[in-house]
Amino acid sequence: MRIFCQADLVRPSATQFATNYITINNILNKKAELRQLFTSEEWYNSRFSESEEGKIIESRVLDHRFWDAMERVQSINEPLCSILRIVDTEVVPTMPILYDMFHIMKEKISKLKGKKWLLKIINHKWDVTLSRPLHQA
Repeated sequence: MRIFCQADLVRPSATQFATNYITINNILNKKAELRQLFTSEEWYNSRFSESEEGKIIESRVLDHRFWDAMERVQSINEPLCSILRIVDTEVVPTMPILYDMFHIMKEKISKLKGKKWLLKIINHKWDVTLSRPLHQA
């Protein structure tokens, strides 16, 4: 796989959430290479192509619905991770800008089709945890 992709798809990060985001992004960036791998002669000659797991992975990688789902997941993750990246840093005090960032994130998510359920969860979490006078001071 490294020969076709010329990179690692999974790179451990400081937080598990960031690792998943980076992995999805890497997989999407290597879509052409992964599809090429699973249609190559090298794949068909490998012992993995005959295994049950190999057949399942091949089927998924060659299915356009898999890639559509990955893109939908990434479109949700991107606004969330952009806030997490900044909040996770110790360089800049984040509380003063968190409210603005939160509204920008909500705006990005609201532009995605069919994501009202996600905004409902985010708004609930916000109301329960951060919508307090102490945090707003």
